[in-house]
Amino acid sequence: MRLISAQALKEKLDRGDPLKLVNALGEWEYQAAHIPGSLHFATPEETLRALARDDEIVVHCSNPSCMASVALYQLLERNGYRNLRRFAGGLQEWQEAGYPLEGTMVDSHGDRPRTSVTSTPPRRPGSPPLSAESSDRPQAPWS
Repeated sequence: MRLISAQALKEKLDRGDPLKLVNALGEWEYQAAHIPGSLHFATPEETLRALARDDEIVVHCSNPSCMASVALYQLLERNGYRNLRRFAGGLQEWQEAGYPLEGTMVDSHGDRPRTSVTSTPPRRPGSPPLSAESSDRPQAPWS
């Protein structure tokens, strides 16, 4: 698996390199916070339709232990995509480097989430606490 650092990714984005930055998280997480310019797809089929096999593609998720980007990388690789990299540090490393995020949970300056990008969504009043084994938020389709 080929990796890319936060700094190298930021430089590519700043230069306007023609890459497809794909957020491998679920819809809720993507809406909450994402790297500006990143793409999100609801299904594996949509992902494969939207990306060309010769595109430069960088996949990422929330943090180094998140496996959604690994699963997406493997899905793309199995389907003939070869110009792939994984930004393993994800949103956590991006945020820690001081790079901007955007989304519904990001403050107006775009420099930090209103809450941690790895936190769980707010609970509805009267609902039971979420556990690691059971979550009512949708998961990424490749995880």
